[in-house]
Amino acid sequence: MPIFNAEKYLETSLNSIVNQSIGIENLQVILVNDGSTDKTKNIINEYAMKYDNFLAIHLENNIGGAYGPRNIGLKYAVADYLMFLDSDDRYELNACEILYNKISSETYGNLDIVFGRYKRVYSNFNDFNNNSNNYNASNNSINSNNSNTSNLFNSSNSSNKYHDHEYIQKSYSPYADNIDEFSDDILYNHYLSSISFFFWKNIFSPLFYGKKIKKYDTDNLNADNDYIKEIYIKNIDEDINILKILPSIWTKIYKRDLIIENNIKFPPYISGEDLNFVVESYLNANGILFLNEVFVTDYYMRDSQDDKSVTKNISFKLVFDSLKSYKNCLDLCNMYEFKHSALILNPFLLNWIQLFLKFKGNNNEKEKILTLAKQMKKSYNDGFIAKLLISFTIFIIKFF
Repeated sequence: MPIFNAEKYLETSLNSIVNQSIGIENLQVILVNDGSTDKTKNIINEYAMKYDNFLAIHLENNIGGAYGPRNIGLKYAVADYLMFLDSDDRYELNACEILYNKISSETYGNLDIVFGRYKRVYSNFNDFNNNSNNYNASNNSINSNNSNTSNLFNSSNSSNKYHDHEYIQKSYSPYADNIDEFSDDILYNHYLSSISFFFWKNIFSPLFYGKKIKKYDTDNLNADNDYIKEIYIKNIDEDINILKILPSIWTKIYKRDLIIENNIKFPPYISGEDLNFVVESYLNANGILFLNEVFVTDYYMRDSQDDKSVTKNISFKLVFDSLKSYKNCLDLCNMYEFKHSALILNPFLLNWIQLFLKFKGNNNEKEKILTLAKQMKKSYNDGFIAKLLISFTIFIIKFF
């Protein structure tokens, strides 16, 4: 777990690990403090003193991105399997048990990666409810008085308690599912204005993601048009639709040998480092299993100014690193002779354009960004839409 100035939510996150149904004694927990200046260090030390299998690593100098602490944590990991969690999110109670049982099972033969989905949680329910793009918010809200929720993640820190209501969406999956109570976080994007939402839903979303893939559970004789709950592929070429799913590093369990033997690391970017890690692991994996109806993580959207992370403040480093990480991912795909980089990168590039339009940089900074985009264009040749999108990106950088 990479941690920086996380005193407000850290205990809730750590308690979600302590309370895992698999048993805390079966987990090695590596906490890497990236030079925090608040009470984070004290909280980490308290848990490390209480639990022998908690390892506290305190960095004197702040690296400035999750990539550093994660790579350091990998050096100390000794278990056969690896999982990641951010310090302001939390696991579902049975997350580790479900993922471990699947990846260690022989049902599918060898498995290098198993992953599920996340719940995108908006803490400020009222703001979401006022959004014109809202998708049946009354069905998606949860109440802190729900005994199942409050018992699973009980924290002594009052700042970690639930608000009266929260709005939840399910993470996007290209495969149809039987989960009707939550809207889709990509198809129903909370942050888009009414006009942007119209174009996204009716043009760009169908263009990039297409229609939901309907796979039925043919093994269940009692199922009435029940959609399949597990998608297995031997390698990523068998079903590239897996790549439409957001990287979500914290919904996955990895066989440690896959990561160590292939020397897979997080590249030094403050944004997009998880994308590169996930893509490289996919390209090397022998056996991938996606659990289409299992929620692994609660992924919290922190919208207040005090809660904004390094990837929410629109700095030159964020804008430049994001594009650089996409260029790195493209180079990675080309190195592996993987011909579907556009499937991964087109949605990210479109999102990056929105980020750039909010960026208030000087001419020198924009020139550096433009040079990088032109370098990317030379090798971004995966179809007409990819060529059009990178050209449009360069146009935006030049004239906006």
